Amino acid sequence: MNDIIESLKKMIILSFQDLTRIRSSISRTYAHLSSSDRAEILSLAVHNLLNKHLDGIDHEHRESLKINILETTLSRHVYSITKNDVFESIVTMNLPEDVRMHIAESWLIESAKIDVPKGVLIDYLVTQHQFTKKTVPVRKNRVSIAFMLLFTCLAIGLFLFHEKPQTPSVEPNLRSASIVKGYEGLSQLDRVYLISDVIDGIIVKKTVPFGIGQKEQPFRYDYFHYFNIKHYIATTRKGLIAHPEYFNRVIHLAYLNDIDPLLLFAIIGQEQAFVNEDSSHSLLVVNNPFNVFHSWIDYNTTLRDSTKIAINTIKRRMANIPPGISPFLWLNGVYAEDPNWHYGVSWIYAHLKNIGRF
Repeated sequence: MNDIIESLKKMIILSFQDLTRIRSSISRTYAHLSSSDRAEILSLAVHNLLNKHLDGIDHEHRESLKINILETTLSRHVYSITKNDVFESIVTMNLPEDVRMHIAESWLIESAKIDVPKGVLIDYLVTQHQFTKKTVPVRKNRVSIAFMLLFTCLAIGLFLFHEKPQTPSVEPNLRSASIVKGYEGLSQLDRVYLISDVIDGIIVKKTVPFGIGQKEQPFRYDYFHYFNIKHYIATTRKGLIAHPEYFNRVIHLAYLNDIDPLLLFAIIGQEQAFVNEDSSHSLLVVNNPFNVFHSWIDYNTTLRDSTKIAINTIKRRMANIPPGISPFLWLNGVYAEDPNWHYGVSWIYAHLKNIGRF
């Protein structure tokens, strides 16, 4: 097992050279953005990179694992991440031992491509990580995981954009270049929403596209220019919904449920003008900007809850759309009493598409 650990240490996921090259590329490409926005792009890039090395790990445990990885590496100013860091983070997660064992075994096979005999793995975990037959109770902290991960990533990004780590300079290498190329030259990073979350009771987004013979449902999830949409809502419309804690929540729920986030924002725009931040009731309106169950006054809940209700309404309606009818008009039938509601939503949606998709 010691040989396997040494091999994992040599499998570098992110090096300091990679990190500085990515940081420099973002600084050049997005020089017009604030340091906090550039930090957000960097954190999205790191998050995306980690996702590519977590094969074999289910969605339920990925988010807390990424928190562990970031907390033991970049947040402690250790500017490299290896596959051994991933392995160590897995076996130290706050989960029952049998669950950690299963996750580690699955990850070693699927991601590290190493088939470790179960007996060897058990011996290592017992001797090196004090595994016993007892299980550790799992903390029920799923709701906070998203925000922990978001703030950890942003803190790292902000640090890197304000303080350059003091390490010897190195010549660029081909591996660093390939990392940057893997981010599509960084020119499209802000088109992809990457911040993740773990939320109970919602359907994970299918990644396999509809095939021949399958009925394609309108308004499926699609990528968009993150900062263009965010900037438009925040500046032109002065919308509170553009604040990261609200904006990211809507997008991620859309991602998990395979619904176009621009449709959700279009509905918010039609129902509550993107929640004008100057309104005296904005902090209440933002809890239910979709006006589900009549209005935000009658049903003041949380943004997460109202977004889920709006998404479920859309998905149920779109599942039975007749051929040849406008999806906006069809949605109007269950969403709003105003027969002209669909005109406003379709206009806002088209405008957002013009801004956010090319």
